[in-house]
Parts: sequence; structure tokens; C-alpha cells
Amino acid sequence: MFLQIKGEIEVALTKEFKHKIILEEPKVPGAGDLAFSTFKIASESKKDPKVLAAEISKSLSEMNLFYVKQISPIGPYVNIWLDWQRIAGKIFSDLPSICSKAAPRGESVVIDYSSPNPAHPLHMGTLRSTIIGEALSRILEWRGYDVKRICYINDMGKQAMTLLLGYKMFGKGNPDKKPDIWLGEIYKRASDASENSDIEEQIFKLLRLYEQGDKETVETGKKIFNLCIKGFKESWDVLDVHFDEIVWESEFSKKSQEVLAKLNSAGILEDADGARVLKLTPKYPNTIIVRKDGTGLYLLRDLAFAIWKYEKFKPSRNIYIVGEDQKLHFQQMFYTLSKIGYSDLASKSVHIGYSMVLFQGQKMSSRRGSAVFWDDVYAEGLDKAMNEVEKRWPELTEGEIKKRSSAIALAAIKYFILKYSPEKPINFSWNDALRFEGDSGPYLQYTYARSGAILEKAKKVKDFDETLLKDEREIELVKVLSKFSAALHDAATKLSPHILANYAFDLANKFNSFYEGVPVLSAEENERDVRLKLVESSHAILGICLDLLSIPKIEKM
Repeated sequence: MFLQIKGEIEVALTKEFKHKIILEEPKVPGAGDLAFSTFKIASESKKDPKVLAAEISKSLSEMNLFYVKQISPIGPYVNIWLDWQRIAGKIFSDLPSICSKAAPRGESVVIDYSSPNPAHPLHMGTLRSTIIGEALSRILEWRGYDVKRICYINDMGKQAMTLLLGYKMFGKGNPDKKPDIWLGEIYKRASDASENSDIEEQIFKLLRLYEQGDKETVETGKKIFNLCIKGFKESWDVLDVHFDEIVWESEFSKKSQEVLAKLNSAGILEDADGARVLKLTPKYPNTIIVRKDGTGLYLLRDLAFAIWKYEKFKPSRNIYIVGEDQKLHFQQMFYTLSKIGYSDLASKSVHIGYSMVLFQGQKMSSRRGSAVFWDDVYAEGLDKAMNEVEKRWPELTEGEIKKRSSAIALAAIKYFILKYSPEKPINFSWNDALRFEGDSGPYLQYTYARSGAILEKAKKVKDFDETLLKDEREIELVKVLSKFSAALHDAATKLSPHILANYAFDLANKFNSFYEGVPVLSAEENERDVRLKLVESSHAILGICLDLLSIPKIEKM
């Protein structure tokens, strides 16, 4: 709504003054809702900017723009105050369309996320990719894109082969627990043993056999890797994450030979002491793409995987949500694609690199065995949430307590991760994540339930008179409601779910400030009706935010 109104005013101003006008929100309090500088126009017309601002303000005031209440010059700026009562009426009337998913655009977007190593359970780093990827997928779907969710499993890396060797050495019987946890324990034993050079050599021997398609090696590998995937799926189900395709890196061994031929034809391969090196200087450092023993590095198969996605889905965006430590890898990959005839794919490819996740100040590494795993975090969150739920709602049944506790724990974890931009490090803290007041997932759930309870008590929201909205807290809430579409637009175009998460918190804050400061159900009838429209709009838009952020809604709290 706010973007639409801003755009309409910009078009009217541009048409009137034959000059491209871009409106901005003033950062100075009391300077209106929108403003633009006259410096450029004044320079071209050789007028004093302050005089010109006064002239333009007078002309604009005479245009009687529908959503504009006042236009005044402040120095060289033209400042515009919007008519928030009229905007409120527009929001209330258009609420069904505001809360509707966009029509299909006819464009597909591929998002590669989660993609855990099939050697141990999901750790907090992988969890960050999973949560960001799912939220971004939902946001882009809401905006009309056909989103393809892809999970790319690295079954040809050193960690996978370490697990395979560990299974041969230590694996006996069937899992007596969640399969990825069981295999993670085997991986840890093998990883500790791999400090022995003989064990390290066996790991690389397995990698050669696996890449060459040795029947026994591949069959055993796929057996245990699929066991690990089974465990991942249990975790994804709890997180409400489901993929369109789960793709194995090993599926691209044959296609990677075609890529090698393209690299060779492009003249960007060279031999170096028996290895094959990709020549990328001076743009990026050269990098080995085939080892001396003939096994390919994952960059080679990643190139083949990218081409496969491009040919299969014809995406308008090809997005990877992978740790920031892989930044150079993706730069080299996109650059290489542009050198072998895939400039269009390279230009549409984006790496969203996320920073490290600390857990109560602890840095994690699955290779060193110091990782904090999702299963443990969720179990701890569930236990903490259950203690809180039992204290706050003792009337609930055991099943209701568990269901509500799970929803609260998931909200705490997901929102804590989503509220930060991906490039920022996170220090996860239960004290911050699980509180019911302030910048947290449970606070959003509480606000949604609170607004729903008000509507349930009201039973019916009648006609409204938006001119009765005069309290500052009412107007502040209208302002936030008007910016939902803008927040959604920015989150989608900038591929940044944290923008929508921050918007949801702002909306919850403004709603609670309004409700705690202004009577609603006990107000006079006309005021009651229009304030209930504010409640109804807040409830609907906050609900959409929760859905798009993949945060469970709780109807009653």
C-alpha cells in the first residue's frame, strides 16, 4: 500500500514537473512522511533551491493529491505529510487483496539449501541454511514465482567417505536411535581415527572406488547415506521443510566429464604435476579441479549440477544458500560458467553466504566433533518451552502441552535465526530466543493469538469510519500496516527474509502499543468498530508473516 501510494505520487510529480522525482522517507522527526530534494532541479533551472522548494510545494498543494494531507517546504526540501486516515480506509477495504498470493509470474526460481553432509545430523550451521532457504522459498512463492526446492547431497566428499570407512570398521547391526545420530557417532570414531595416515589413505582409496562406480563401495555407501537421509527427513518434517528434489553429487560424475571437455575447449585447463588446474587468474586464483589420482574435486561436479538445473528448470534465479566460507568457490564457479558458454546462467546465479552460528558463545565444527546438533537444540528448546507452558497454562492436556511447547520452541529457534541478515554471525541464546516479550518468535505468536482473541470476543467487525482514527498509536499502527507489501517486496527482491522478520516484530510492537494504550472492545460503538478493523488487519497480516517465515501459529495463548 505504502509503495503503491508513493509510486502514484512520484508519477504525478514527474508528470507535472517534467523531471524524474524519487521520494524518500525523511530521517528527521517532524519532517513529514515523504520528501525530495530540489537541488538537481534548481541547478538545471538556475534557481535558489529553497525558493524552488517553496514554489513546488505551493503547486503541489493545488493538485489535491488524494492521499496527501499537507505539503510544506523545509529548506531545499519538499516535504509531504500523508493522510493516514484515508490510507487506513484503503487498507481496510483492500485487506482481502493485500492478503492474497500474487498471480503466477511464469518464472521459476531454484533454491539450493540445507544440503547437509550425509555423515552426521544437521548442525546449527546447516540449520541456518535450512531455515533461511525455507523462508525465502515461501516468500518468493507468495510473490508468484514457481520455486523449486533442491537439496544437494555431497556423497563424494571426504566426510562421506570417512563415514563409509567408519561403517566398515565399527558399524554393526541396525540403528538403535535416529539413524543420522547413530551414523554421526560412527563418523566421530572414524574421524578421530583418520589422524592416522594409513586410515587417511583408506579414505581416499574409498573415494576413488566410489567415483569409479565400484559396485560394492557404491552399494554400501548409498545404503548408509540413505539411512542418514532418513534421519534428515525426520528433522525436516519437524521443521516443516520439504524438497522437490534431493540430488546426489555422485549423479554428476558422468556429466562432469562433459564439463571437463568444455573447460579444455575453452582453453582454461592446464596440467600441473599430474593434476588438472582451472586457470582463472587474474580474476580469481587458479584452482585444482582434478587430483593427481584422477578424482575430481567438488567444483567440477558443482559445475555439472548447475548446468543440469539450468537445462531442467530454466530458472530466472539460481540461488545457493551456503556458508560464507564458500564465497570464493562460488565466485570461481560462476566465472567458470561464463567462460564455457553459460553466461546467462552465471548472471542468474546468486550465492547467499551465511556467517557462523555460535551456541551460547561456542564455535562449532563437525569435523572436530564440537558441533551442536539440531536434535539436541530442539530437545532442549522443547524441554524449556514445556516448563514455561505448564506454568502459564496448567489447564492444558498433556498432548496440548507438547503441541504448544513444540510450536513455541520452533518459533524461538527459527525467528532467532531469521531476524539477522545472513552475513551477520549469530550467538544463539535461549534467554533471548525463548522470552515471551521483546524481539522473539514466541512474542510474535503471542501477539497473533492476542489479536485473534480480541476478534473472537467481538464476534463481528462492522462498518467503519476511518476518520475516527486520531490517536497517535492508531496512526503508527496504520503506518506499519501500510508497509507490509513494501517489506515483502524488499525481502523478495533482496533475497533477505530478515526484512520480513524485522517487519513482523515492528508490527507486533505497534499493535501491542496500540491495544495497551487505546480501548477497543470497551470503546464507544463507532470507535470500537474502526479499531476492530485495525485489529483484524494486524491479525491477518501478522498471520501471513508467520506463515512465510515458517513459524507455527498458535490460535490461543
